[in-house]
Amino acid sequence: MGRVTLITGGVRAGKSRLAQERAEALGTDVVYLATCAPSAEGMEERIARHRADRPSGWQTVEATTGLASHLSEHHDAAIVDCLNLLVSHHLVAGRSEDVIHREVEELLSEPPCPLFVVTNEVGSGVHPHGELALRFVDVLGTTNQLAARLADEVILMVAGLPLVVKPPGSR
Repeated sequence: MGRVTLITGGVRAGKSRLAQERAEALGTDVVYLATCAPSAEGMEERIARHRADRPSGWQTVEATTGLASHLSEHHDAAIVDCLNLLVSHHLVAGRSEDVIHREVEELLSEPPCPLFVVTNEVGSGVHPHGELALRFVDVLGTTNQLAARLADEVILMVAGLPLVVKPPGSR
């Protein structure tokens, strides 16, 4: 079974870079689970930048749900980038918090290979307005808490610097 590392932090804090560096150190057979739909408005440039940053031999799977089905014991590592977009897709589709948490539990409970999960930290910045935005912040907050409990290691990225919040072995 693989170890789970949750990497959280603000936007552009270096989360994806750290996940990629850690996965690359484990081998070349890496699956990158991108939760951003290519048709997402305004995301084309960000998606292109992330693709250019990844080694060309990595398998990329663009999926907005059912992520656990793409993991295999044959992978050296896997990256989920990112939980916040996974939560967003579920909420926009009208799914409940329970459905979202079940998917995260399935994904993080005993993955078949080392798994690096990227998510945005919420609640430290501007308070959102609007019903869906408030719901998103609440659900992402509880989802991040669930992911942190299930993870073997939790890292908070601050200005490109990793701060270990939950060291390995401290479940």
